[in-house]
Amino acid sequence: MKKHIIDSFSWCCTLVNKIRRLSAGRSVSAQAFIFTAVLLTAAAIPGKAQSDSDSDPGEIQVATFEADATPDIGEPLAYNPTKRIEKPLSVRGIVIVGDGDPVVLCAVDWIGVKSRATAAWKEALAAAAGTTPERVSLHSLHQHDAPRADFKALDILNEYGIDPAGTNVDNRAFVERTIDRSAESLREAMKNNLRTVTHVGTGTAVVEKVASNRRQVNREGKEFLGRMSSTSDVEAQRAPVGTIDPEVRLLSFWDGDQPHAVLSYYTTHPQSYYRTGGANPDFVGIARSAFEENTGIRQVHFNGAGGNIAAGKWNDGWTEKRQILADRLVEGMLKAWEQTERIPVDASQLEWRIEPVALPLGDHIIQEELEQTLSRASDSGEKPTGAASDLGWVRRTLEGDDIDLTALRIGPARILHTPGELAVEYQLFAQSLYPDDFIANASYSDYDPGYISTEIQYFQGGYEASDRASDVAPEVEQVLLPAIREVLAFEAFQPDPGRLADLGYRLERSALQYGYDGQYSWVNGRAGVIPAHASVNPIGKPTVIFTTHKVEHSGPDVLRGLHYFRSRDLGLSWEGPFEESVFQREALDEGDGHERLVSDFVPKYHADSGTLLGIGHSSVYNENNVVADQEGATAYATFDKQTQRWSDWHTFELPSGPGIEDGAVASGRRVDLEDGSVLFPVYGSNEEGSQFQITVVRSRFDGEDLEYIEHGEPLTADAGSERYEPSLAEFKGHYYLTFHSDEEVYVARSEDGLTFDEPKPLRSEDGQSLAGNSSRQQWVPHSDELYLAYTTGGGTSLMLAQVDPVALHLVEETGQVIIPAERGGSLDNLDVTRISGDETWVIATEWLEPSIVGGEYAMDNLIHIARLKGLEPDE
Repeated sequence: MKKHIIDSFSWCCTLVNKIRRLSAGRSVSAQAFIFTAVLLTAAAIPGKAQSDSDSDPGEIQVATFEADATPDIGEPLAYNPTKRIEKPLSVRGIVIVGDGDPVVLCAVDWIGVKSRATAAWKEALAAAAGTTPERVSLHSLHQHDAPRADFKALDILNEYGIDPAGTNVDNRAFVERTIDRSAESLREAMKNNLRTVTHVGTGTAVVEKVASNRRQVNREGKEFLGRMSSTSDVEAQRAPVGTIDPEVRLLSFWDGDQPHAVLSYYTTHPQSYYRTGGANPDFVGIARSAFEENTGIRQVHFNGAGGNIAAGKWNDGWTEKRQILADRLVEGMLKAWEQTERIPVDASQLEWRIEPVALPLGDHIIQEELEQTLSRASDSGEKPTGAASDLGWVRRTLEGDDIDLTALRIGPARILHTPGELAVEYQLFAQSLYPDDFIANASYSDYDPGYISTEIQYFQGGYEASDRASDVAPEVEQVLLPAIREVLAFEAFQPDPGRLADLGYRLERSALQYGYDGQYSWVNGRAGVIPAHASVNPIGKPTVIFTTHKVEHSGPDVLRGLHYFRSRDLGLSWEGPFEESVFQREALDEGDGHERLVSDFVPKYHADSGTLLGIGHSSVYNENNVVADQEGATAYATFDKQTQRWSDWHTFELPSGPGIEDGAVASGRRVDLEDGSVLFPVYGSNEEGSQFQITVVRSRFDGEDLEYIEHGEPLTADAGSERYEPSLAEFKGHYYLTFHSDEEVYVARSEDGLTFDEPKPLRSEDGQSLAGNSSRQQWVPHSDELYLAYTTGGGTSLMLAQVDPVALHLVEETGQVIIPAERGGSLDNLDVTRISGDETWVIATEWLEPSIVGGEYAMDNLIHIARLKGLEPDE
């Protein structure tokens, strides 16, 4: 049963309940200890043992605490005994005090803390802070030359008469000493070091060349390359970075202009090399120390959802790479610190939410088999700690001992706390829910479930989704995604219901890829969707095929061949890119060095034939320059769902005539009619060659061949520009065309999709033009309203607004920024794709012109996806 715990009760009214919860199921002596500890802590906490009049009820206070977490020589590390101490390990945390019970956030330099050890640690910290365990979030940073804590596995080994000596869980006394030290440090901090907070600060920055995705999936949908924390494999080093969260996020606490503490969040496995026997906090610990040395500010660092993220692309495992990775991470931290913005805050902006989740047990974890393994081991002298740990997870699951997802809201920031070795896609999903807000995630809060992959990743295979690594079932995604959405849904951050009703949609935003490699970037991003009933998809969802070109930055529009990314879970995760050999440049027969390439390729599912059909334009290149006087052509290809490849492209034959025979298809969406015929706009020169004109063509498609039927009257506008890029849409039985020049954006309407009214400049209701905004635009048809997505501000941001379908003007009050102008440069290559019955994507790519690459812009070729949820299509 769901529960939500929000600050609503004063500390004094919950003291008895605290003691009852902390004492439940414990011996009389333990209950007496907890009762005494809580009361002593109450007496020591400023303002909590006194009346409300003695302190400002709207004030937030914080204190940091720290304790040693270094094992003794001979104590077990995760994989071998401690031989030496290379650098001390620590447990660090912060307590946040407002009007309600204090909140404690804590991170330890260990590989993981499980189940009973987690519970014992949270109870001790809660008692020290005068709060409840539910308001304590304990995390490990997951270094590998570091201890683990698993009391339950240790207890089960003892239960079966197996001597735990020599195992990596035989460290209860050391763990308990560390728990006691951290609780005492927190108790002292509550007594002596609470500081007033008037502001919180948030800052983000990209960390270069540290994180990379461990998983590379082939065209058949299976992992073929597992790139772990380090590798000398050249293929693995050359493979793309893949899906990561490239940013480090800082949340800081200030009294005026005086900083007290900073929490940092970065997502990766933190190993450079390990299994050395030398206890150390690895490169994240080095970076943390360097940040504190540079700023003088106490820092508590947390690891994000790094289950499938590591430094493998950038790390060959040589010892010097540890410092190099640390330097790169601290450089990002310091940039984020420099970019920190402070916002006033008080206790009314401090909230805590809890969402318990019952994670589904993996089918491979069978209680009887584990019990048999342990029974045999008790006779053979083996010490199967893995089986003991798995049996502990089985028992916990069957007992209904849920894991809590928790979230903190403080001022403008929301911090999510998640268990296990979570795949980064869950973290990116959380951030997509509130794309304009500061959302950070700390994972590894309870190590019990092991790796937690997305549903499709369990079918892809690979270590993270293997029986060896993950103790949950593929259905875990169906549990976690709604729970993440729920726990982050603080009332203060919810959209205005009236505004939402007026707009008719909810905005979420994500990204397909990050990173400019210094030579190529991605352009012309377009998505086509194969419905679930027609997809070859093991999880029964639609398949998104996202086509894109590489562009070389040796000159303008130096396009290379078509690639595609693929998502089989509606954009939660991505596979690829896959190169299509049939779409690479091909030499023409003349032998003069000319090459032909298909570009501006737009895929869309053709329901009548059950085929994903892509239409584009072929151009001729000579030494990386488009040959203007060479005849282009409209080209098309189909996607084979079985082989997951695009067919050879074919030329679409158009009749002769000005603006038709050399007509180009560029960036526009087509309309498929009920009879299966296809409408799409082309543009080319008029008879005099003085202007470009637009013509809508109707064709038939049988699943293989696209054939011309007819075309409408050509349209033109007195704009003196050759940039038109038309977009076509159907809305409530009418057809709408939009195109642009460098001076204006134009719209026109038609009854039949072929013959259009005279184009008119698109204006707002008060007559304001979109001129001068370097606008690109695409229609977004809706069941009730006609929307237009368009760039503004010189192409730096993307807007969505309704268009009056009769008067053909923008309805200004409906305008909303869906991709903000926050990264510099320009957005281009717009695309609009209906993904499902209630979701539409508006796609824009950060356009890197040769003149700005390496310049002042912070852009890194991000492909943005603005997800419009609840936007029902016009049927």
